[in-house]
Amino acid sequence: MFRFAQQHNRMRLTVSLLLALVASLVVASITWGYRRGDPQADIQPVAAILLQLEQRHKEMSQPPTLPFTADDFIEPPRLWTELDTVAASLSTHNRAVARAKALALLEKRPDAVSPDEWRVRFELSERVFQPYDSAMRRVVRSVFACSAVFIVTIAVGWILLPVVSAAWHFILSRVRELSRAVRGVSE
Repeated sequence: MFRFAQQHNRMRLTVSLLLALVASLVVASITWGYRRGDPQADIQPVAAILLQLEQRHKEMSQPPTLPFTADDFIEPPRLWTELDTVAASLSTHNRAVARAKALALLEKRPDAVSPDEWRVRFELSERVFQPYDSAMRRVVRSVFACSAVFIVTIAVGWILLPVVSAAWHFILSRVRELSRAVRGVSE
């Protein structure tokens, strides 16, 4: 009996360690692969285009001085296209912030913009661009996340394995009873 308990505990520990290792590897790939921000050199061109769009918007909101043409009231599509081109290389968060800052200047939704993006443009435009995380910061974050997941998975595995095992044995015994009852066999 004591030997079986030792083997059972060893098996629980082995399975818990394997589960923790797999979970840690998954978390490491997610945390290391996720890019949180962008280098300042990539953010600066987007900020410059946004500044041009803001200046153009301020000019358009001023009363026109004579002589003026209809072109003075049309937002230049060149800036919007340039913004999309430059922002395409940014991280998801920074790209959304850049588009929202540009959309916040418009009064009417362009056809190319989804209604969801148009609805949240003011919320997103208030956010700031996230700068790029250094490699050391990413390593520390990844190691911390992996360690936490490793420890939690071992603890949860150690606790849940006996519960799962007992539930499995309970279900198998009920299936065995049902099978005997269907066959008409008694113990």
